[in-house]
Amino acid sequence: MSVYKKLQRARAEFVEKPIKKTGLNKHQGYQYFELGDFIPVMMHLLEKHGLCSVTSYDYRDDNSPEYMTLKIIDSDKPEDFISFIHPVYMSVTAKNPIQNSGATTTYCRRYLWLMAFEIVECDQVDGADQNPKKSSQSAPPIKEATPATGANRGKEIEELIRKKDVDEKAVVQWISSTFKTLNLDDLTSAQVIQVIEVLSKKPSK
Repeated sequence: MSVYKKLQRARAEFVEKPIKKTGLNKHQGYQYFELGDFIPVMMHLLEKHGLCSVTSYDYRDDNSPEYMTLKIIDSDKPEDFISFIHPVYMSVTAKNPIQNSGATTTYCRRYLWLMAFEIVECDQVDGADQNPKKSSQSAPPIKEATPATGANRGKEIEELIRKKDVDEKAVVQWISSTFKTLNLDDLTSAQVIQVIEVLSKKPSK
């Protein structure tokens, strides 16, 4: 059985679990998943379906973290794995740099697991006050972008590659080794977001 089928079976089983959201955005009044809500369940599912997870940072030349990668690995064939990538934006909410680093790690891990298991929840920044301060008028509603689907996925990535100062062959090779496909149109919405986030940080031509 392929690593993709194993992960999909774990996903299908996960959605049947009665998992409660314990995170609460007090400003906006909605709940969200915290890591502790679903990690124990996911660990049991990975073990049951012959999978394991490895999370790691990739660093820039100045040793600052650039993005975090979550690999879902086939325990029986470790050479087979699926990678999920999230860019790192260091938190500055605490005075202690260690606390900032911990908050950043937790935040990135949470979103990587949401991507890996295709978990859908509120798109706003969880736990933060989204209400504008000292404003007499409400801001107009923000329209959500329509996710790229089908052939649009490949075109969106190709257009971004042309705009950025990157080696197209190297990018395609990276996508192929990471997502196990040479066809950009076969990428899932979550994978497209990962590729676009990485490319968006590259300098323009």
